[in-house]
Formats: sequence, structure tokens, C-alpha cells
Amino acid sequence: SGRDFSFHYKNDNSVMLDTIKVGKAGERKDLLVGTEMRVFLKPKFMFNLEFANEDVHAEISSITHGPLSHGVEIATALNVMVFQFNKQICCDINIFDDSIYFPVMLDLPYNGDSFVPGSGLFYGFNVTDGTQYEFFPAKTEDGSNRRATRSATAMTLTREGKIVTIGFGNLKGHSGAVLAPSREGKVQLAAKGFTKVKNDEGIFYDVTKLPEGFNYFTVWMYVGDVSEREKLLEYARHSVRFSASRVN
Repeated sequence: SGRDFSFHYKNDNSVMLDTIKVGKAGERKDLLVGTEMRVFLKPKFMFNLEFANEDVHAEISSITHGPLSHGVEIATALNVMVFQFNKQICCDINIFDDSIYFPVMLDLPYNGDSFVPGSGLFYGFNVTDGTQYEFFPAKTEDGSNRRATRSATAMTLTREGKIVTIGFGNLKGHSGAVLAPSREGKVQLAAKGFTKVKNDEGIFYDVTKLPEGFNYFTVWMYVGDVSEREKLLEYARHSVRFSASRVN
């Protein structure tokens, strides 16, 4: 948790955020609830590979406290059928008073050219009653002198004078290939041949053109007052990152 927000990482079956709340301690309101992550890979001439939240076991392996931040390292184990893949992938989540940042990695066992349509990663979510939600698709050019947004998407969640902006960065492989995530629902995913999902809508990454090996995307979240909307949305689109000295 931070000064004006908290989030819940549900142990055993959530690999990203499960719940986001905003407001002062004791007065916080739910914004985002009921998330799911689902990866569905369909290599040509081979079996389908699929896993969802319930296939993931996660535990906090270490916590560090610094003058400006907390660092949380989460170790995950992925169980698919009777196998264990990437048994100890550790994800460092940096938590600040008004923001969080963390990377997500996906290890593709085959070259992206070998995947058939429908392969990809889906992160679904539900928002609570009373929360306003907007999705902002990728921008190709922004006219600023800073580096382009790298096709990052962003979403905003607004309730009772508070706003949360979330940026979803691109998957990027060793080759430098990048793909922009898109907003998809059950109907659109079914048309792509994707496996059945629980949530009505969410963020989808098509991985059919990515290279073999580790590919990753980043998520960054900023919390503030509604009056700061444009600034926080700009941060989410550009992946502005805070820095702090971490000490044991």
C-alpha cells in the first residue's frame, strides 16, 4: 500500500493485480476487482500450451525498505499439466507513495513464426460500480522531444475525486520487435481462436510475431487527484519511472 492507495496481489492464483483501492487508510474504495491472466500458445504441428491464474503459485520471497520506496520480490512457479516451467522467476515490484512499477516476462519456447492465430496473452479485469473507466489505445507519434510512447496503451479508473492511470508497455523480444496491446472482449477473442476467458474485457497481446525466448512487458501505475488527470495519463503513456535508493 501507499499513502493514498493499496493493491492486493492474491497469493497462489494471481500473477498481476487482483484488487486496487484508493483513498486514505480506513476509507478506501474498490476500483478494480476480479482480474485474470491467461496465456494461450498454439505452435504449429504441436500441442496447445495454456495456463491461467490457477496454474500459478506465488509467494513473497523478500522485502526491502528504503527512504522512498518498498521493494517486493515475488517468486513464482508455473505448473502446466505435470510439468514445472520457470520454477523461480522473481519479479521485483517497486512500490512508492503514489505509484508502482513491475515487469512481466514470458518465455516463448518456439519462434514466433511457428505460432498460429489465437496465440497470445490476455489480462482481464472488472471494475466496480461507481468507477469510471476509459481506455486509451496506442499512439504512434506524440510531437514531443522525448522518446516515442513505444505504442504503450493506458487506462484510467476514476472514483470520488481520485484517479488511477495504468500504462501497459509493449512486449519486446531480443530482436527488438515490439507489439502494442489492444483492448479485447470475449467475442473478439473467440474470433481470434483464443481460449475461453472469464472476464468480459481486458488487455490482449498477440505473440504470433514475437521471437523465441524471453519477451517482456511492463506495467506502471500512478495515483492522484482528478485534477492531475492529464499529467498522470502522460506518465502512463510514456512509462515515466521514479527512482529511489533502496537499503536493507
